[in-house]
Amino acid sequence: MSWVIDLGAARWLGAMAIGVVVLACAADPVGSGGVGGAFAGSGGAGAGAVGGTGGTGGQSGVGAVGGTSGIGGVGAIGGVGGVAASGGVGGSAGDECGGVTARAEAQLLPTDVIWSIDTSGSMTASFPAIQQALNAFSQRIIAANIDARIILLAGAGSGGNQGLCVPAPLGSGNCGTAPVPGGAAPDSREPAFLHLDLPYGSSEGIPTLLNNHNAYKHLLRANARTQLVLTEDGAPTMTAAAVTAHVEGRMSATGSPAWMPGLVAGNYQWNAIVCSMGLGAGACLLAFLVPQTSLDLVTQTQGLLGNLANAGMTGANDPFADLLDRLAEQVIVGARVSCDYEIPEPPQGETFDRALVNVRLSNGTWSQVFPRAPEGVPCSDEQAWKYDNETAPTRVVLCPSACTLAQNDVNAQIDVTFGCETEILIPD
Repeated sequence: MSWVIDLGAARWLGAMAIGVVVLACAADPVGSGGVGGAFAGSGGAGAGAVGGTGGTGGQSGVGAVGGTSGIGGVGAIGGVGGVAASGGVGGSAGDECGGVTARAEAQLLPTDVIWSIDTSGSMTASFPAIQQALNAFSQRIIAANIDARIILLAGAGSGGNQGLCVPAPLGSGNCGTAPVPGGAAPDSREPAFLHLDLPYGSSEGIPTLLNNHNAYKHLLRANARTQLVLTEDGAPTMTAAAVTAHVEGRMSATGSPAWMPGLVAGNYQWNAIVCSMGLGAGACLLAFLVPQTSLDLVTQTQGLLGNLANAGMTGANDPFADLLDRLAEQVIVGARVSCDYEIPEPPQGETFDRALVNVRLSNGTWSQVFPRAPEGVPCSDEQAWKYDNETAPTRVVLCPSACTLAQNDVNAQIDVTFGCETEILIPD
């Protein structure tokens, strides 16, 4: 007997809009009566249940390839029957499967940006360009209907230092120092924009970002992709591995606790506007060391890099406008489709089988099934997928190459089907 259940209220990742359909295939290619109220009288070759409520008898089902079409069901006595489900369409009669299909339509997911900026004397000439670039960045992603929050960690003029003041529309335009050291500056406009008055000098950008997490973590969202941006003319003293362990909540790299909750690997990115070559012009005039930690973090997370030495230089691209323009493009493209899907609960009476899962990408005109990367097989360059945990999986995760393919198509949608034999990646 065939049946159809609509599980439209099934839960899914973040803000993903989901429609879930459960299709269990018949033992023979005979259509059944439909669903009305609860399960209405069954069609098939038999009669409907006595006393059921429903409309007309079921329509004929579609037989499997090689089979024959089914016979419409008989309406329930005293009521009306539903619409029949179709039989499976398979390779041959008896070669049928069914499954739970969860669809993730292209969505614009939120973005959280944390920008740590050195506001010491060597950076003051760059303040107007920074303020302008921040506004241009925020307006571009807002125009793309992306929910963005920007957190600025930089001096606002406290302690006699020069400070940043972000005008409208991103900031309030109210300039001045924070009421308390390290607190929200007057140009803040939460939740869209928070400016913490945190003046610091060369090489202190990463510690400032790590140590003040408690002051801004209330604005960070679990379903958002996080962009970390570092701007300073010095070189960090801690390693990239130590910084990564701190932000992912595994081990502290400073005197403050590691982040809790930590960022999820693959869902955040480091970007930097630094003296990438060490000694250079302008703000990099006294940069005697290459900021290797910053460069490593950018490389490891596939982030963006700008050369601070180009700031204010005639004929050179402004590094602030250039980096934030590229970052805005990346945010807009990357927000379209999630690459991490929760495995839905199986229907009543069914159990989840990790060997019966398939992932399909489509855009309305074509589709492609991604194979699963077996345990122990790297999938960074493969158009494939893997489980979050091979022993006790709870999520399906696209490999980077497959994720990029999905995210670069605005019409992309992902179907995750549970119940059919998994296609397996065969490594070269």
